[in-house]
Amino acid sequence: MNASSSPSDHQQLLEALENNTLDIIDNLNQLSIMIEKYDSKETKPHWFEMIEKLDQQYTDLLSLCHSNATMPLMQEQYPYELLQVIDKNESPDQYLQTVKKKSQQRIEYANGKKSAVDQLRNVLREELEKHFPETTEDIVKKE
Repeated sequence: MNASSSPSDHQQLLEALENNTLDIIDNLNQLSIMIEKYDSKETKPHWFEMIEKLDQQYTDLLSLCHSNATMPLMQEQYPYELLQVIDKNESPDQYLQTVKKKSQQRIEYANGKKSAVDQLRNVLREELEKHFPETTEDIVKKE
């Protein structure tokens, strides 16, 4: 048995993918708030670092996907054009338009990913209800 494809490795990969994706969703939400508050008099927008951080997170997630051949669907969901680095010579207004467009694409992707995570949760909840009906009702009430 190949050690790199053991079930625990696969589980760790899935957890890393989910955690990384949830981090990206959080950062996207912060970024969209920052963009809404953007002041066109700023020479270097204060959310510039956030864009770079997101780019790095996407790159990390891509390499995680590509390092594991069992995740072909994940690879297809990360189009490379979303990872292109934004031109730092753009005027603030051009830059803002580029960022808005790219962040919109990212938000659409992240929302799709989030709904996939939610669907998975729902399936797990249904399975729980089948086997432990009384426990699940308590969990749902707490939420």
